[in-house]
Amino acid sequence: MGELSFADSTLLSERADGESSRALCWRMQQHLFTLDRYINGLRGLRPGQENLLTFDAITGIPIDRAADERVVDFRDRVSREAYYQQLLTDPRMHPTPRADGTLEPTCESEHARATPAPRLVELARRFGDNGACTRSAATTGRP
Repeated sequence: MGELSFADSTLLSERADGESSRALCWRMQQHLFTLDRYINGLRGLRPGQENLLTFDAITGIPIDRAADERVVDFRDRVSREAYYQQLLTDPRMHPTPRADGTLEPTCESEHARATPAPRLVELARRFGDNGACTRSAATTGRP
């Protein structure tokens, strides 16, 4: 969803030399499909039984924020909203372009690097108690 989800694919030609597709999407985010497109499309897979669909965004979350996911009760609206609010207002969750055309990572390990994905976090948030947002195992070095 985060990469190359432009409503107009001709915008791909706007990529600067060396610019990653994630950086391009962040720079031109006003041209991305709306989150409603994904919510409606995914829920449309289970017409009449949308409550059977879950969405878990496995993405880059700052290491110190990732600890919060162990204590949040995703079934409790207040707990869940507080968690998402903390994630979405954390400055590290806002993509920052680097000189090499990539984005500043949210978290890194010897195994992988993950960049911020605020749209995925917001999508998980909008799925309510059928959504969750957890960190990528690749960035922790654990399965």
